[in-house]
Amino acid sequence: MKLKIIVGILFVLLLTTIATTTYMYSSGLEAVGSDEDVIVTIEGGDSSVLTQLEEAGLLSNKLSAQVYLKITDHAFQANTYVLNTSMDFEEICAILNEGSFEYLLKDTLTVIEGTSVADFATEVASKLGITQNDVITKWADQDYLESLIEEYWFISDEILSEELYFPLEGYLAPNTYYITESDPTIESITKLMLDQMDVVLSQYQSEIESFEVDGEVWSVHQFLTFASIVESESLYEEDHSKIAGVFINRLEDHTSAGTYCLLQSDVTVNYANQVKKVAVTYSDLAVDSGYNTYLYAGLPVGPVSSVSEIIIESCLNYVEMDEFYFFAISSGEVIYSVTYSEHLEGISEAKADGLWLED
Repeated sequence: MKLKIIVGILFVLLLTTIATTTYMYSSGLEAVGSDEDVIVTIEGGDSSVLTQLEEAGLLSNKLSAQVYLKITDHAFQANTYVLNTSMDFEEICAILNEGSFEYLLKDTLTVIEGTSVADFATEVASKLGITQNDVITKWADQDYLESLIEEYWFISDEILSEELYFPLEGYLAPNTYYITESDPTIESITKLMLDQMDVVLSQYQSEIESFEVDGEVWSVHQFLTFASIVESESLYEEDHSKIAGVFINRLEDHTSAGTYCLLQSDVTVNYANQVKKVAVTYSDLAVDSGYNTYLYAGLPVGPVSSVSEIIIESCLNYVEMDEFYFFAISSGEVIYSVTYSEHLEGISEAKADGLWLED
């Protein structure tokens, strides 16, 4: 009888111990209890992660957390996270295992289509707390550029030309970027933009690499140069492919028909002078630059702005036009003309009607 009592007592004690241990284990995985965002950089290694979480005030009980990691599968993703003290350890582990984008420390960088490298550099510099010149200097560094040529299929040694104002002009994709690093660099942000350009261009790689004008297959650099001009010259989507068609006309050799034109794009002259304006003057046109398409035949030496995906599509699918000339009136409508005399007549009428664009 006494033995049964002793066994009963031991059994109760065992159950009590199990229940207590289970409770302590479970409660040790619970949230700390408050509601406060905490930034934690996860570098890898269970003990390191637990120490970082403990120091950040995110663990109720480190021993419980250690047991949980022993009995579960996990592979923490290194990054900087914004966690909250109201999260229990199981939730935290799920976030770290997935590398959940929602909880990554993020800053945004927005670069707009049709803007130049100088604008990009200003945005990057503001995120890094450095000067615009620091960024531009890095983007012109020969060794750095050569490393990019090695890494990306769409970048060639054409960007090493001394005639270029900014070697990476036209190669940085316009987009809104989320910076998840706690200590980003010029190189890491540039990689974000070039990786996005890779994603965009790779969709059209075969079309771009076989794009032909007047019997010549263009390089990617030439195509981006052309696309950047269309980007800067066309305001509305319905005009993108038409303006591309006009410029293709001007780039092709029509001397047999008595019509051969220089490209004569105002945006290339503005880029040569590093200004942004509507009314281009004769003194503007006189600048001796490989970007000046009023002085030099064919394409300029390089892109004059960033290029959006919609422009890339429009250039690849340009409309075959009879027109060689165009201009925009104040409403944004584009007027197309076949002959130069028609072009001048249209400008004269626009001025008379008060529709001529001025600076």
